[in-house]
Amino acid sequence: MALAFGVATIFQVRLFRAVVGVGVAAFMIGFAVLLLAAAYGLLRVRRWARAPVVVVQLIMVPVGWSFRGGQTTWVAVAMIAFALLTLVLLLHPRSTRALVVEGETSDAP
Repeated sequence: MALAFGVATIFQVRLFRAVVGVGVAAFMIGFAVLLLAAAYGLLRVRRWARAPVVVVQLIMVPVGWSFRGGQTTWVAVAMIAFALLTLVLLLHPRSTRALVVEGETSDAP
């Protein structure tokens, strides 16, 4: 989503607010690249990858909470549910064991 938003923002940049538009687009594309790198790191069982994903999920809970009420309640429920599920899976003892104990040898050069 962040990558799609960043690319869409590039095409909606207006001349009178070019700096803001390009800045938002660059930030969102950079954020998407970070998340993709973290996802790839988790797939390869790298312990560094868990921290950025946990931080993003912790941010997603209050963002989801802000969508509650009215027609966007389903968005709030979905965002909070996925964020909490991801946190539970990332902090589960098996995940911790794989990322901390077994992953220590995989981070070595």
